Amino acid sequence: MHQYRKNGQKVVELLCHLSAELNLSFKASTSDSMKHFIDEIFKISENSNIRNPSKLFPSRQTLSSSIQKEGNKRRELLKNKFQSANAICISLDHWQDPNRVYFLGICVHYFHEEEYKTHLLAIREVRNKTSEATKQDLKSVLIDYGIEDKVFFILSDGALRSAFTKEKFTEMSVERYFNFTSENQEEAIISLHSITEETLLTNNYRKQVWMHCSAHRLQLVLQHGFKDLQTLKPQNTISTILTYVKRLVQSLIKTNSQRKFKKTVKQECATRWDTLLEMIVSVIETTNEYNPDIINVNDLEHTILMYLKMNMKLLKTIRSIIEMFVTERLTLSVDGSPTLSRVLTSRHFLLQELKVNEEEINENFQNEQKRTIL
Repeated sequence: MHQYRKNGQKVVELLCHLSAELNLSFKASTSDSMKHFIDEIFKISENSNIRNPSKLFPSRQTLSSSIQKEGNKRRELLKNKFQSANAICISLDHWQDPNRVYFLGICVHYFHEEEYKTHLLAIREVRNKTSEATKQDLKSVLIDYGIEDKVFFILSDGALRSAFTKEKFTEMSVERYFNFTSENQEEAIISLHSITEETLLTNNYRKQVWMHCSAHRLQLVLQHGFKDLQTLKPQNTISTILTYVKRLVQSLIKTNSQRKFKKTVKQECATRWDTLLEMIVSVIETTNEYNPDIINVNDLEHTILMYLKMNMKLLKTIRSIIEMFVTERLTLSVDGSPTLSRVLTSRHFLLQELKVNEEEINENFQNEQKRTIL
């Protein structure tokens, strides 16, 4: 046991040194790839009676050229698979790293021997996110793989609509193609399912289509919905709660009072999905933990925490609403199969769950007025 602890400590020291020198994530210590690498090196050195396995490590130049060769080999394998596909779907999106460098990610979806396949086609550093630049970047990737004439369906966020609909692509709207009601839900879903599967196999749709990603649309509904709430006059309880939640998080971080709580509060970032939910969840935990007799905070933080305690039911309701959107978005974001047929189901579910109760709204509004007068 003593020897095991001694060796374990040595491994910790080596990983600390490796993380610091190579700027590795702490997740490297639990990575399956890292464990597999160490196990394989141990097996090779043991089977070959090599006392110094580090001699097996390639130089930087050798590693770089080997990655290039492996990439080219896999590219050729993909090209061969694409030859048998009658039609191909493309999904793409931009993002920005902490250094403000833009990247474009492109995924491909198709059927190979009647089996659905999806692959990451390319990640490109790009000059900007304009429609014209994106169209050219995508075109160069498609030409490189020899599939430019096979793409019939492109899925992206709304910012790229003009890049494709100005020319040969027709915009497809789920609402426009199907008059969806609870009565014809099954028929609409079957129709959409046939588009996502039969057309990929046979290309019978006979037109090139661009579609606004439903996951992005759900995120936009959340963003604009809460933004609109906070601009309403007079200010409502929901907007007041959200304002206080943000002010509390900012203050706890600025004064370093968050160290007095078990959980760290999370800040919202407008460009990152789910950060509003993460912030609200962390504030709920912090508010539930707060006890003024035990935890000492400044007057502003104390006032907000006590206000949130009194309105905890509404705060949890806000959390539940956001969680519904996140759950539905994740349902539409899986890689294993086409999910276009689920869009109408998700839309119907959210409309039913979030149906406005006019009587309840009027009652709450009257109560708000009474509280304001008092």
